[in-house]
Amino acid sequence: MMNDSAVPDWIKRIKEQEDQEKAKDAAQTQQQTADAQTVRAKGPEFWKQLLEELKVTADSLQVIGLQGSVSDITTAGAGEEACQVSVAAASTRPRRTYTNLFYSPGQAFIRCHTAEEKAFRLVLRVVGGQVKAMNSSPMNPAEAAEAIVRPMVGMVRS
Repeated sequence: MMNDSAVPDWIKRIKEQEDQEKAKDAAQTQQQTADAQTVRAKGPEFWKQLLEELKVTADSLQVIGLQGSVSDITTAGAGEEACQVSVAAASTRPRRTYTNLFYSPGQAFIRCHTAEEKAFRLVLRVVGGQVKAMNSSPMNPAEAAEAIVRPMVGMVRS
């Protein structure tokens, strides 16, 4: 190995930059691992809070003349929990739509499938130390419930 004092400064700077990038990558990997563990541990709590928010939202739809419900559609032994969120408008031309949600405890996402055959995922991430569902921005359970139900309301009201 070469004597450090003989190494030109520009080479030392390159080496220092490489060392900093390696340290940054290692810290990033460590943070991603910690975040994945947090999502596995706290994801089920987010799911339960989301179900509660969906129920409150569905019950509140009567205020705007709509009917909403949240039904457990979990299949025994399937290894995942599931629910169906329904929104209906009772009028001369009844309209109804629904979205099925599926969550496997410990997974980093909630699968969503609409009556109109649109599928999407709410990806669970750690933001500010809390588990949030990602759409165009991080969402708490109440915001995620709105993101699921609001398009359904628009559909049955159109």
